[in-house]
Amino acid sequence: MRQVAQRINIEPSYLSKVERGENTYLSEEKIYALAQELDEDPDVLLALSGKVSEDIQQIIRKRPTLFAQLIRELKICRITLSCAL
Repeated sequence: MRQVAQRINIEPSYLSKVERGENTYLSEEKIYALAQELDEDPDVLLALSGKVSEDIQQIIRKRPTLFAQLIRELKICRITLSCAL
């Protein structure tokens, strides 16, 4: 963990708090760097931290009603397991 923290330029104790789910803040840039270090999907790590990448935010802003509807439908599909996507 110490090496990963050094490579993404944060304190190891801070990364430990992130790993434990304590209330910590990592910028989108740091989350991307961490995802790369861990060979993980950055969008997943962003979502786990309650964030959405800036590029996806821009897409959503162009058609907010469509994306709100899509997300709500996906939520319903997951609950009912009866969607025809």
